[in-house]
Parts: sequence; structure tokens; C-alpha cells
Amino acid sequence: MASQIWRLPWRRPPVDDAYTTWLDAHSRCKEALDAWRAAAIGARAAAYRAYLRALELEELAAAELERLNPPRVAA
Repeated sequence: MASQIWRLPWRRPPVDDAYTTWLDAHSRCKEALDAWRAAAIGARAAAYRAYLRALELEELAAAELERLNPPRVAA
């Protein structure tokens, strides 16, 4: 029986993929924020727009993660 378990195909749950997507988006958002803070005066507007796009992607990823893994309500 134990040897048969190893033959079953393994698939990650969708929430794992959603978490990985959110974590990547979060990291990119932080990088964009840091780039905006460090940008020269002439590049600040473009850096800010890049940050807003990264923030929007992070928000979308967070919403998908929450949809797949809703918060538990205490009894």
C-alpha cells in the first residue's frame, strides 16, 4: 500500500500558486516603491506610475489569494 502512494500524481493546491503569485507581486511592488523613492527628479513621475502598476498587480494577487483562502472567523 505504501509503495502505491508514491505512484500517485502530485499536484499543488491552487492556493499555493496564488500565494506564490502574491509573494512575487509583493516583492515587485517593494522594488518599484524603492525605485520611486530613489528616482531622480526627472524620473519620479515614471517611477511613480510603475509603482502604481505594481501595486495594482499586488492587490489583484492578494484578492485572488483571499478568494482561495478566506479568513477564518473565530467562534
